[in-house]
Amino acid sequence: MEFAGGFYRFWVQSDDGVRLYIDPAREFVCQPPDIRCAQRVEAGRYLNPILDRWYIRSQATDHIDTYLTPGPHTIILEYFEYVGPASVKMWWERW
Repeated sequence: MEFAGGFYRFWVQSDDGVRLYIDPAREFVCQPPDIRCAQRVEAGRYLNPILDRWYIRSQATDHIDTYLTPGPHTIILEYFEYVGPASVKMWWERW
């Protein structure tokens, strides 16, 4: 997604857990699991969320402020619902 450079506030409303990543690094593992590590593959796990509320809770709204350089950025939102209706919403504003 393309962003103009500047400060942004990212809002996330969720019930239950949520993680927000911007331009995340990926965890790598060796295939096959060998000390020589002939081939590295993505393990499927993102590292270092900028917002981490990965626990059971009632609906809540969280925000995080960050600076983005001009250009494309990868935004990833993960969430889970423990029981009941699922609910998640994300938005941002430049300031």
